[in-house]
Amino acid sequence: MKKTVSLFIVLFGLSATQAQSIPAEVHDLIQNQNSIQTAASDESFLIDGVVWSRPYGEKLYHLTPSVPNVLEYEFKIRAEAELSDAGPNAAKFHFAELLLNPEIRFKLKDFYIVVPEYVNQKVIVYLPLYQLNLLARQGTSMLFLPEYGTVKTIIDGTSEKNEKALIWSDGFEDNVIPGSYWNSSIASGATNCGWADRSCFKRTGTYSAFCAGTCTNCQGYSDNMNASFSNKYYISTSNFYGMIFNYWLNLNLYDIGSNDEFRRYEDLGTSSWTLKATYTSASSYDEAGWTGFSVSYSGQSFSNWATLFNFYSNSIGTSAGVYLDDLSLTGFSNSNLNQDFSIPNLHIYPNPSNGQFEIQHESIDEFELLSSDGKLVLAGKVDQGQKTIKSNLDAGVYFVRGKLSTGEILTQKLIIH
Repeated sequence: MKKTVSLFIVLFGLSATQAQSIPAEVHDLIQNQNSIQTAASDESFLIDGVVWSRPYGEKLYHLTPSVPNVLEYEFKIRAEAELSDAGPNAAKFHFAELLLNPEIRFKLKDFYIVVPEYVNQKVIVYLPLYQLNLLARQGTSMLFLPEYGTVKTIIDGTSEKNEKALIWSDGFEDNVIPGSYWNSSIASGATNCGWADRSCFKRTGTYSAFCAGTCTNCQGYSDNMNASFSNKYYISTSNFYGMIFNYWLNLNLYDIGSNDEFRRYEDLGTSSWTLKATYTSASSYDEAGWTGFSVSYSGQSFSNWATLFNFYSNSIGTSAGVYLDDLSLTGFSNSNLNQDFSIPNLHIYPNPSNGQFEIQHESIDEFELLSSDGKLVLAGKVDQGQKTIKSNLDAGVYFVRGKLSTGEILTQKLIIH
């Protein structure tokens, strides 16, 4: 039986002054930790550009690296791990609770983890072993959590499809990797293929996505391969909340090559990829056939969403590979459950922006620009459905609210960097 982890991200010890200065969503996160996460295999919670995660069966949230380039990051951590003294598993990720201080906050930024100011005592992180060892040698008070996040549930998402709208899906039936909808990238190895559509192993339909190296059949991939594929464009989610992402994984690593790792990253409109899940041959899902996973977004509303899948192999040997099929993103409509899409989205371009951007909607009359704490920053009229804004806004998260000629109010999140 799984042990209870009696730890917490210290959000409960906030003073009255701190409680007034933190985002309202933090209070939702605190409340969510009163009950175990059971809605999906995993949960994501976005607060001011920081993605908190919580595995199935846990009460506690953690932070994982959010990186601009996944291929570079995967290559970097393995190269640094080989130079460390942490042994053959130096690049493996582990959960640990850290006691915070200013020096640790600063060092975690080097590891692509930003700890929000409203977390002032402890935090759970998910990092490679060699980085955790480095923190320990520098005097960080640390407790490894070997059983945190080890229990998951299998969710196929079918029960919710009658209740939620289908925002986006892909079963790889159009032979689209690479293609119009996906980016496919290779940092090393697999120079002739990487990720592609394959027909020999599929859950439904004719094709699935397979990480291959030889392209000659559906078994075997290149040694020392670092290959990713991701949504070419954001999936717009601005009209939805309570979203769930479902995907099916067939892991066939045969316990060959202990460093072969499959990872999933996500981007919740922050323009960075946050590590969400890691699977290896040591996983119980290896050779278990098609297994369904899902991610719940805690009733949140955010404007854009994308996912990325990465596979990294070692130089010991190769096995069958990794297969994906039947991806779907569902959610409730912000307007009503009848899914009235007659009003198109409020478009902000570019987003993220350096302070110059356009607001577009054929029926928009007025706009307001609000800061993340709800203060009015800018407001004005809009002519002919388009408004160009040139500003010197501070970096951060803002909200553009547009009033339409119909009386409808549309809101879109804007990131200034």
